[in-house]
Amino acid sequence: ISRAPIIASHSSCRHFTPGFERNLPDTLIKAIALKGGVVMLNFASYQLDSECLKNWNYLYYSWQDSTGIDLESEKGTAFIEEYDKENKLQTDVKKFANHIDHIVRIAGIDYVGLGSDFDGLIKQSLPDDLQDVSCYPLIVAELLSRGYIEEDLKKILSGNFLRVWDEVINLAESLNSSID
Repeated sequence: ISRAPIIASHSSCRHFTPGFERNLPDTLIKAIALKGGVVMLNFASYQLDSECLKNWNYLYYSWQDSTGIDLESEKGTAFIEEYDKENKLQTDVKKFANHIDHIVRIAGIDYVGLGSDFDGLIKQSLPDDLQDVSCYPLIVAELLSRGYIEEDLKKILSGNFLRVWDEVINLAESLNSSID
């Protein structure tokens, strides 16, 4: 019902993580695009890869609940490190790029961006090769290898978000001026 385009700021595609409610189904991705908005992909491995999601769910909802040990504590971190030796907890830039490809395929290049969530609680679940903003060149290299061009990269890296931001500000200003 919004008159302005919306931003799904820290989302990924449910297509790759069936049943994970935080990720967006294709119908919602298409609806956001039809409104001129943008889906900003989260970098959490459990939002990008169903195997990582299964393993993180075990850690959060089985192990942590049954032991009462906080995953961010020293004991929790030690258990995660041990568990990670046999169970996939981190994905990679290729899986991340699959989400970009999926949104581009179903909605278009103008409706996808990066919503890393580096400042959130996802530190332990970041992909091995996307640990911080210094790793963005790996995203660019992966997308170039898939045939994306410079104009596409500018849109994905910031242009789509800035377009929506400007449209929202302009609408807000016009609504405020009509009140005066």
